[in-house]
Order: sequence, then structure tokens, then C-alpha cells
Amino acid sequence: MRQSATATAFALVFAHAAAAQTPQEDTGTFPEPEPLEEGATSTATALDQVVVTATRTPRPIAAIPGSVMVIGQEQIREQLWLSSDPADLLAKYVPGFNVSNQSISGASETLRGRSVLVLVDGVPRNTPLRDVSRIISLIDLNSIERIEIVNGPSSIYGAGATGGIVNFITKKGGEEPLQVTASVNVTAFTADAEDSLAPEVAGSASGNVGLFDYYVGSRGRWSENAYDGSGKLLPSDPFLGQGGLDNADEANVDANIGRSFGDQRIGLAGEWTYFDQKPKYFTDYTSDPVRPDTSDRYTGKSILEDSKYARATYTHDSFTLGPLQTEVYYNDIDKRFPFTEASAINPLVLYSGNPLSPTSPDNQTELYARQWARGRPSRRR
Repeated sequence: MRQSATATAFALVFAHAAAAQTPQEDTGTFPEPEPLEEGATSTATALDQVVVTATRTPRPIAAIPGSVMVIGQEQIREQLWLSSDPADLLAKYVPGFNVSNQSISGASETLRGRSVLVLVDGVPRNTPLRDVSRIISLIDLNSIERIEIVNGPSSIYGAGATGGIVNFITKKGGEEPLQVTASVNVTAFTADAEDSLAPEVAGSASGNVGLFDYYVGSRGRWSENAYDGSGKLLPSDPFLGQGGLDNADEANVDANIGRSFGDQRIGLAGEWTYFDQKPKYFTDYTSDPVRPDTSDRYTGKSILEDSKYARATYTHDSFTLGPLQTEVYYNDIDKRFPFTEASAINPLVLYSGNPLSPTSPDNQTELYARQWARGRPSRRR
């Protein structure tokens, strides 16, 4: 069982912090109406339109023939007090989204048992060459403004959305000259607090300089051992070949800059995601539940994520044929998976040629994916 090891020093906010924390969009909840005074008549109130961008072209929720949900800043801030893992947030608020497995693996992250396509600002994070389920838990929740969830199968962004689409919308610069936030959080497990400390530091700066608005955010987290509710040591690779969240160094850096001129806007954004896990032991998959085999030290390379993402967007709200939006993006993805040994549970390994030690040192796999695409110009309705 995880508990807070120290009081969270959260929201060290400077330069109009209160304004920075004000939600800017509908979070899906509505206040109770105040009772009318005797003799008074009710009046209609016009609500702000909620526009969803996970549908290729931005559309109001009322125009989408399906189940749509938007998780806003209020829910995200509340979740950050407990966990910075976006998978925990989705499991809490999205009906049909599987319970988080509290590891780096997204093998169980589905919508009603079907696969999910993950987007960041409309750019896919899934890799068609290999079904890699290490995506959601590596996104920095501190830099997310809102999350849009569209239930139901879709192919508008390519393969992978048999269950639905989850689109993370990142924060943008504000109208104030400078807004700075910083937070420090330390968690630990009650079984061994000293050996399971996991400090996390996050900070951001946003504002407006001349004609440009900007947002820069970063996060770092360092973790040690992890334990279950009974105080037993958890394995570093509980899902064969995916990795976990213990004994790891994590980092995220997000940057976004844009310029609006009239009814047009150009924007540039980039992100770096880094994760380096160094397991101590191999995992015994024959036990129930699986456990670390403390008699068998891990001998492979570390489990790695070192990916960079970049995108450029252009919008024109008064284009001749209607509102226009187009984008170009580039993904440079590097993922390394755990080294696994041959066993009754894992018989398909690269053979070394030695029956006494059948697993080749080259059995550890890596994925390199270079993706770039120009978003098809589209008219927004």
C-alpha cells in the first residue's frame, strides 16, 4: 500500500497563480441551480460550447453521434495529489476503462475490452509496426490541460481504435506575462518506506511575450522498490516483456509556442519522454501471483524509453471554404524491452546454441520508429 511519505509541497505559484489555476473549459459537471425567490421567473442561461478535437476536425459534443467525455483541469489537479499516472485518472473517471495495473505496461488499458488509440494534441502515439502498450503512463499529466475520450471504434486516425480514442490536450501559453508553478511530491510504501522512496519534482512557466505565447513544463521522478499490500516485493517486469515502475528514472520536457494574428494561428510544439528502469531480479512467472526471483539477478540492459515528438499546426477560422486546420508532425520513438530468459512460460526466445544456457544475449528487443506525416487540410464544422 502506497502512502505519502512527506507532506506535498504543491502549487508554489508565482505571478497570478490564482488565475493560472482557473479551469478554462467545461469539466462535464454542472452546479445545482439556486432556488427561485417567491414571485420570480426563471431565465434561460447560455452555456459555453464544448468542442472536442479527437474527431479529426474539432466538433461540438452535440454534433458527435456517440459517447464523449471530457476530463478537465479540476479533475486533473485533484488526481495529481494522489498520482501523476494518467492511467489512474482514466480508470477513475471513464466508464469501461480498465482498472490501472500500476505499472508502465498498458496491456490491460482498454475500453470495454477493446484497444485504445492514444493521441496527444491529435497526433497518434501508437506504433503500427508493433503493438507497444507502454504509452499512457509515460505522458506527463502536469502538462495536460484536458483529456477527451470518444467511445466506440474509429479509423479516422488509422488502426488501433477498436474501443475508442483518448486525446490528451497539452497546455498552451496564457495572456499574462509570466506564470510559474512548481511542485514536489514524495511517496513510499508502508512495507519499507526507506527502501521505496519515490521523489517527484515538476515545474512550468507560461505566458505571453510580444506577439507570442508560450508554455514550458518539465517533470522528473526517481523510484526504488515497490511492494504490494501484504508487504511483499513486487517484480520489476510483472507483464512479460513490458517493464514496471520501480527502480527507474523518469523525465518529461514539454514546450509549446504559438502566435495568433487575427483569426489565424501558427503553433510549434515539442516533447521529450525519457524512462530508464534497472531491474534487480528476473521475474518468476510460474508463481501465483508472479514475484521477483531474488536468487536470479537481472543480467540484461535497462528498460528504456527515449522518444521525441514535434508538431506544427496552422488554423484559419475565416478561410474561404470554412474554418481550416492543418498540421505536420514527426515522432522519433526508441523503446527497449526487458531481457527475458527461456522458461515454460516464455519458450519463444532467441536460441544461443547452448542447451545449458539456451537464451541468447541478443534476446532483448528494441523498437525504433520514425514517423512523420502531414495532416490533411480539413474544414472545421
